Amino acid sequence: LERAGHQCTIQSVQSLATRALSLSDVDAGSKRQQHYYCKEFMCQSWGSTSEEMYKNGMALSEVDREKVVIKVPVTAEGTV
Repeated sequence: LERAGHQCTIQSVQSLATRALSLSDVDAGSKRQQHYYCKEFMCQSWGSTSEEMYKNGMALSEVDREKVVIKVPVTAEGTV
């Protein structure tokens, strides 16, 4: 995120998810079909406790719980 100029915040990741999930098969401004679109969005939760990771993951997935996949780090806290 930082290399792309985005902050690592819940609001920023939610904005990216919303933008990605709004891509469609066809570009409305062109008669050409686009060969890409987003069916799901994956991001990783963060936190120093399992409760914090859960809270952040739930907040990140508020955009669309069917299409936003939250990864949890494999740490002692992330596997509780």
